[in-house]
Amino acid sequence: MGSAIPDSTIAALSFGEFVGMVADDPDNKINLKTFHSSFQNKHAGLAEEQKNYKPLPVIQKVTNAMVQMNYIAINKEIADL
Repeated sequence: MGSAIPDSTIAALSFGEFVGMVADDPDNKINLKTFHSSFQNKHAGLAEEQKNYKPLPVIQKVTNAMVQMNYIAINKEIADL
């Protein structure tokens, strides 16, 4: 996308802004392919919704040692293949 949308445009984006370009095909031509827009958050509504969030239950505690053992086991299985 570097050639389609200049790096300077992307670097100048503020929080919540986004740019892009869509593709078309010969049967469905699109006149306006590039876009630059932003999200409009309703902060009061989001805050009210967040009040009703429940914490996720802990299913299993995972330690670094467990992750490392799993990583080693997966690498061994791949090598065996």
